[in-house]
Amino acid sequence: MNLYCRRLPMLSLSLLIAVLCPKPFAAILWAQSPPSGSPAPLHAFPDNSAKSESALGSKAPWPGALGTNDPTSDMKCSIVQWTVEPPRPALVLVCPPEEVFAPLRVYFKLSWKRDEDLPRNLQALLAQSKAQTKMHWNSQGDYHVLLQAENKNGHASRPEWVHFTDLAAIYLKY
Repeated sequence: MNLYCRRLPMLSLSLLIAVLCPKPFAAILWAQSPPSGSPAPLHAFPDNSAKSESALGSKAPWPGALGTNDPTSDMKCSIVQWTVEPPRPALVLVCPPEEVFAPLRVYFKLSWKRDEDLPRNLQALLAQSKAQTKMHWNSQGDYHVLLQAENKNGHASRPEWVHFTDLAAIYLKY
């Protein structure tokens, strides 16, 4: 019984996150069966075939469960680490920022799946540790982070939404 009492806070926090931010978890809750009748694997984000099936009239269990491209609302985060070196550049964020009192923090490690997905101005992006930023994502697994981009003329940097295609890691700290 003591083992279950120790796991209860983590389970309740996980459930709270799933209830408050349902869009990333929507595809996990609803898996489609392939035509052969064998069980389909559960995926965190639907693939292109799921998007095309939902466009053909497949009914989702609730409005907006699949096939939507609506982003979540912006989350305030801070930058933990920005690595530009090969083989795969990565950005680590913590939400909410350390300055905000919160019982739970979520660390995201974002990157790109393919080299073709890398932004052209990768070297011009400025991401200083502990800098405040915003992040949102959509149900297809596309992440957008507001980063500062250096101007070529040497003028002040401008904010720019940077598109990430890979959630390399996620970590909960409580």
